Amino acid sequence: MFRKFFLIASLLGLITLIWPILAQDKPKGASTIEQAIEAKNYNKADSILQKEMNGAFAAGNLDTIVYYIPLSGKIANNLHGSEKAAAIVFANTDILKEKGASDLLLVKAFRAAADFFSSIGQNKDGYKASEEALACALKIPNNNQKEIARCEYNLGVYAHRLGKVSLSLAHHRKAMLIIEANENTDPEDVYLSANAMGSLMWYASKYDSAALLYNKALAALKKAPDNDVNKYFRPANLQNNLAALFSAEGKTTEAIMAIQNTINGFQNFIAGKEQGPKRESAMEGLFEAIDNLAGIYKEIGDYGKAGQLLQYSYKQKKQNLDPKHPGIFISEILLGQYYNAIYENNTALEYLQSGLTKLENTEGDYLFWAADAYYTLALINENRKESKKAEEFYSKSEALYEESYKGQYDNLYMDFLRSASLFYAKNGNYSKAFQHADKVYQYLIQVGESESLQGFNQLLNIAEINFLTKRYRETNTYCNKALDILKKTIKNGTSFLDSVRIEAFKPKAILINVKAEYELKQNKDSVFLNNLSVRLADALAIIEKKKVLIDDAESINILIADNQELIDFAKKIELQLAQLTGSAFHLDRFVNLHESALYTRIRSRFDKHEALQFSNFPDSMQQTEKGIKKGIQTSLGGDKPHQELMKNYLLAVNRWDTYLDKVKKDFPAYYNMRYETLFKSLPELQTTFTDNITVVRYFFVDTSLLALVIDKHEKKLISLNSNRLNNKIDSLLKGNQNEKGQLAILHELYNTLWKPIASYIKNKKVTIIPDGILFNLNFDMLVIEPMNSFKDFLTKSLLTKHIFSYHYSLFMLDQPTVNDKIIENYVAFAPGFSDIVKQQYLSISKDSIDLDYAYLQLLPQPATNKLTKKIKGMLGGNVFLEGESTKNSFRVNAGGHKIIHIGTHAEFNNIKPEHSGLFFTKNKTGSDNNFLSLNDIYSCSMASNLTILSACESGKPGYQDGEGMVSLAHAFNYAGSQRILMALWKIDEQSSSRITEFFIENIKNGRFTDEALQQAKLQYLEQAEGRLLAPSYWAGLVMLGQPVQLSFENPARFPYWIAASAVILGILIVVYIKYKK
Repeated sequence: MFRKFFLIASLLGLITLIWPILAQDKPKGASTIEQAIEAKNYNKADSILQKEMNGAFAAGNLDTIVYYIPLSGKIANNLHGSEKAAAIVFANTDILKEKGASDLLLVKAFRAAADFFSSIGQNKDGYKASEEALACALKIPNNNQKEIARCEYNLGVYAHRLGKVSLSLAHHRKAMLIIEANENTDPEDVYLSANAMGSLMWYASKYDSAALLYNKALAALKKAPDNDVNKYFRPANLQNNLAALFSAEGKTTEAIMAIQNTINGFQNFIAGKEQGPKRESAMEGLFEAIDNLAGIYKEIGDYGKAGQLLQYSYKQKKQNLDPKHPGIFISEILLGQYYNAIYENNTALEYLQSGLTKLENTEGDYLFWAADAYYTLALINENRKESKKAEEFYSKSEALYEESYKGQYDNLYMDFLRSASLFYAKNGNYSKAFQHADKVYQYLIQVGESESLQGFNQLLNIAEINFLTKRYRETNTYCNKALDILKKTIKNGTSFLDSVRIEAFKPKAILINVKAEYELKQNKDSVFLNNLSVRLADALAIIEKKKVLIDDAESINILIADNQELIDFAKKIELQLAQLTGSAFHLDRFVNLHESALYTRIRSRFDKHEALQFSNFPDSMQQTEKGIKKGIQTSLGGDKPHQELMKNYLLAVNRWDTYLDKVKKDFPAYYNMRYETLFKSLPELQTTFTDNITVVRYFFVDTSLLALVIDKHEKKLISLNSNRLNNKIDSLLKGNQNEKGQLAILHELYNTLWKPIASYIKNKKVTIIPDGILFNLNFDMLVIEPMNSFKDFLTKSLLTKHIFSYHYSLFMLDQPTVNDKIIENYVAFAPGFSDIVKQQYLSISKDSIDLDYAYLQLLPQPATNKLTKKIKGMLGGNVFLEGESTKNSFRVNAGGHKIIHIGTHAEFNNIKPEHSGLFFTKNKTGSDNNFLSLNDIYSCSMASNLTILSACESGKPGYQDGEGMVSLAHAFNYAGSQRILMALWKIDEQSSSRITEFFIENIKNGRFTDEALQQAKLQYLEQAEGRLLAPSYWAGLVMLGQPVQLSFENPARFPYWIAASAVILGILIVVYIKYKK
């Protein structure tokens, strides 16, 4: 579950301005000191400062010392660090006390000290200095209430920065009471106090009160003096706070505009003449506003923009802030939360651990930031099924939140309690789950926010807990209440963006509601199931609508992953309808729901990579396409009347339809790949099958596994037992079983995955389309009957019974065969990655900082080099070895060959499929990127009958098994390669080379590609001995794509003609010379 707006919520206190020290004239020597500091000549600055301060003390000019206090801290911090700086600053204030400074002057001095501590992020010392200032203010004759209010305000800000929300509220309330009691209060004082109190009301989820206070602050600011602080700085602060309020109310468009105003305001202030602490505060505010904008994009699911903004802000903070500034560990915690949201748990852990380490070494408690970090650690461990660790982090986080908020709840704390309550419910602690959920909802009722988006979230949370406890009637009651709130909120939305964002909450509510009704219904007849089907279709349509707002592929993937439960339940309902009614319509819907999720992820990547080019499709057409798409996205924006917006939208859509008609006519291959309808009926697919092949498509639905067995004439859907399937396959992949253990598991897998469907398979040739964990399994190695030795694979495995090929989608089975531009027999690319190649790279790389260490760690592949030379001897053709096997060489020379052999390392990245690709040799300068990514492959012209990727696979496990492999295969298909020989796992180079050699010999002898691979494996097993018989050495290779029989030109024919021609030409030349003589 995603955090809700953790960025804006946790940063509001940071952007409020500390009450400034009273204006005073700059001492004569101060400019020289500041110049030395600016030049980073800190020793010189210190020498001048000591001289000036000694003179001021001697002359009794104590008010001058106030100006020098922050300068002394700044110099000491750069020379000796923050602890020494704090000691020197407080030592100077102590001297002022000893010299008999007035209480008012001491207030100024301690406020100046606090100002310095704020600039370096030492908020605990800032709070301490502000306490001293308050103590002095209380001693001022006639009890100067204005100074007391200012001190209370500053204490409130520092308390909030330290994560002590309740203490902050107490200080700000005291400041506000004093200000409201004085009719002549300066408008700047009113602004600061009202803005701070508004923020704290927001933290307490009292949004109406927050809005009133922000409006009060805005009104006061209009009466304030016209200077850069009031013109840019303070409005930027206020806009930032308003953005949080808009977001909480579901007004996303207004929130984004407010954040953009914040950024513009801070940038204008920084560009002005103001120097000192205010400029530094503006710099911090700018970075935090960028973080907040990232939070908005994360909220609407645009993770690409969110990640870019967070990384940019983090980089800027490290460059511009003190290394010990809290802003740096705050960025690391935010990045940890971001990477957790996109399922990159290891990266999330690195940032969180780094952030917590810095936090713990920083003076001050920073309670809610620590709570946020531990909350994210709880989520990570919950996702990893490590419940004990997760519970420990949930408890730790809750204690920190409670200490910080003292009975109040902001949206972070409420989200935490919602996640915690679901965690406890899922782990059987129902009383604790209900306790957490109910106290938040009761609080929302108490503060009058029960019908806000947070009210919706909490009602839905209670509904889900009721569902987990099997209280289905109560589930529906709470779901209906939640949906009623959403209807009202959507009506109040002011833009298309608002309505889409608010509506995005709806699918989860529909899902829980439908699932509860499903559980309550005893007689699940077709009428009932049809009703559920229609409602689930509505929920799925909302997800499609949300994709309009997202413009990076990874976010589309996560949107699908986050709604996988909805997609899976919809598949379950369609499946039951198909089984109950025998309806081809519902079976088709079931199959298409499954297929389209994968295909949508692939297609979405095309839309989100601006630089992605496609072979055989003009760049001018691609630019036109991008422009029309952008026009559709922007047509609903702006302040124009609704009628005009809709007119613009319809015109933009019409332009798109006209463009698609042209593409379909002029560039059919491109159209089919990107835009052809994804819905295909099974009878339609069956007409494309040959008579001698059976297709087996596996599906995971909920916790069930099914297999669709389909050939040209028949189809059968069979339920299978998936119990412990993941554990068994994982055990094989990890290699932690001995020979006997492996054979036992392979026989169990045969009984699970194949035996129940065997009687329906009428053909020897079988195309497997896996799902989920099955992408990591080759069916060749399944054992038909118990075996005692790996040698028995020759007689008792599916390898001997069937000829397998593989595919990744039913939708791709009927792709037309391309024969044009394929003339030559064979071309190979084998970088080898030998020590010689790497040494050549090292010799031309002058700077060790820029060395590509990943390149230097690629394992050598001598057997592959040797193999490519052998195959060249059999088929003729060209082989590009070592230094000649560059990325550019591949681009130029790959296409137009019947076989393209790529003997290099490949990477299948399941988390970020666009990062899948192939490694080549560095060019002669060593400066190029030697990685051919998935996006690069789409732009290559690779017309071929077969591509061989027989090298090592260094796949990264992810939340979408097979995603990297599927994406890479799809890229090769579009680039013109019709079928691929590839490895499912990291495979031994010697073994894969031997099998590939047999495979080529078999193809040359006229066998179809699938049979050639089957026979090659059998030939290998006949010759192999010992551990080399284990499946890990031979079963990883699979044939992806429709089988084909290849014919080759005689490799010797062309050279013989050349030789004969040369001889004849030579004879003619000799005769001619003799004749001339």
